[in-house]
Amino acid sequence: MVKYQTRIREHRERLGLTQQTVADHLNVTRQTVSRWEGGVRYPDLLTAKRLADFLKVSLDDLVRCEETQEM
Repeated sequence: MVKYQTRIREHRERLGLTQQTVADHLNVTRQTVSRWEGGVRYPDLLTAKRLADFLKVSLDDLVRCEETQEM
């Protein structure tokens, strides 16, 4: 299963952005972005939407988890 924190990091890296760049854009600390990517904290809904917009993905793409288990 791909978790939201992995998606945040992957989308950020795809755009060549640092955690600090994302933090500056969202007016949060770099440590906050690190906590999101580490799965320690979650962004609130409004921040998650702003994050998705900044990363040029839909909110659904950012937070959706995909099941990889076979049935």
